[in-house]
Amino acid sequence: MIQSNKNLKIGDVFTVPLRDSTTATGLIITLSKNRGIRTIFGYFFDLSPAELINLYHSKKLQQELSVYAGMYGGLGFIDNSWEVVDNIPDFPIDKWEQFEFRNLSLTSNTWRKSIYDSNIDSVDMIISSEKECKDLFEDGLSGAIAVQNALSLIILDKKPLPPIARPKEPIKRF
Repeated sequence: MIQSNKNLKIGDVFTVPLRDSTTATGLIITLSKNRGIRTIFGYFFDLSPAELINLYHSKKLQQELSVYAGMYGGLGFIDNSWEVVDNIPDFPIDKWEQFEFRNLSLTSNTWRKSIYDSNIDSVDMIISSEKECKDLFEDGLSGAIAVQNALSLIILDKKPLPPIARPKEPIKRF
């Protein structure tokens, strides 16, 4: 049965398949309410769902334990490759919000900090330095396969994600 991404909730714990048929575990932190495409922000862990839930109940679950985070669509849930297995009711999103992301403009070669509201529906962009942006997550909406590939690279290959492609000079417009 195909699950709808309309039934997703903050605090949902779900599995994401990796290249070797093992899984990573995701945790939904917030969902957009107004976009035509349902946008989700969450963290991903190299833990089983049971381990994640146990860490939460023992008050030891922290953002720093995640291996990846970002915004993504709901296709993994719609096609049943991502399965919701549990929910943490009343998840304290106020302690987990991460709504600042980095963005490198390829046309001007400048770094920007994208700051979203808690529903990830609206954004302010502030010109920043590379140093200010280095620890932020990438701005953008990832597809299910892109998330699965990133998690496979991080968890299975023990490699960091490749750095942002940066042109030597700004791209010239015609």
